[in-house]
Amino acid sequence: MNWKPILVGLVLIPINSLLILLARVSPTFAVPFYNVILFLFVLLVINGFCRAVRLQPILKPSELGLIYIMLSCSTALTCNHLLTELMPVIGYPFWYATAENEWKSLFFRYLPDWLTVSDLRILRGYYEGGSSFHRSAHLQAWLWPIACWSTFLAVLVWSML
Repeated sequence: MNWKPILVGLVLIPINSLLILLARVSPTFAVPFYNVILFLFVLLVINGFCRAVRLQPILKPSELGLIYIMLSCSTALTCNHLLTELMPVIGYPFWYATAENEWKSLFFRYLPDWLTVSDLRILRGYYEGGSSFHRSAHLQAWLWPIACWSTFLAVLVWSML
């Protein structure tokens, strides 16, 4: 196994994440991510320069592909849209379930309790406002689902390293 693209990717991931956090525009709505394409362009220029000087590139196309995947995954996880999309989903099916859409009978049995918040009193404060997250009942209801999703995301990030 060639460690060169993995090391390059691991060096570029923090730089990529920092640039995303400092940028005013988040790249998560346009795929392929423009920041990843920029990094690949820079790597291709460096590769072309090395090819001209040494007659061989420092990174093969397959290695550039691996770096692209690593940077794309880190971009998706770094961008603020990940949590803004994930957090509402935790309680969405329970809050918006009605007798007309029959969500309760259709798919509630497939939603694990440990990944969702189903208490409508707790969700009322989340969706309508006028309540504090720092109340004991709210913290107890949200703590376990947030811990489970955080663990999932941590494992996902770790598996991409």
